[in-house]
Amino acid sequence: WGLSCSSTSCSNIPTQSAFLSTVAAYVQDSSTGSTGGYGSSYLIVLDFENIEIDQASSQAQANQEKAVLLQFAQWVRQAYPSALVGLYDYDYNTAYQSTRALLYGSSGFNVFAPSLYQRWSSHTTWQNNLNAAISHNQAINSALPIYPYISPYVSGSVSSGFLASSEWQSELSNLIAST
Repeated sequence: WGLSCSSTSCSNIPTQSAFLSTVAAYVQDSSTGSTGGYGSSYLIVLDFENIEIDQASSQAQANQEKAVLLQFAQWVRQAYPSALVGLYDYDYNTAYQSTRALLYGSSGFNVFAPSLYQRWSSHTTWQNNLNAAISHNQAINSALPIYPYISPYVSGSVSSGFLASSEWQSELSNLIAST
């Protein structure tokens, strides 16, 4: 939708019906052709990289983004009450951490989905960012699960080529042990 927020407002916000229509299309696409046979729960992660709270230029902008993201989370939870609902985010950053914390609760997101594509200069830096994301998420709510975005490709991009097998195996081992 080309979402964007400033310190006073957000623009290009879809209507509830347009938003849920798009979510329903992704849910249907992910269902491998079934029509709702998800059992008791499934995962829906929202990914809005134009409104990442840690990238806000002010607390006021972070507050605007929080309000929009909470609205989206509430719409998804109303439409899919059994779903786990997460937000793709850069959880290893701490900018506006107290504002981000307000996104997680009974009417907001109930899963963390940190971006942990390998985009750093070393596996050690990746590991440090994994540890930071886990620490920051647990400080917000230690009871919520963490499902990181990962990929066998460098920076999560097919055009960047694969990570070395040893690094990919190490990432998987680190994630299994800690999330």
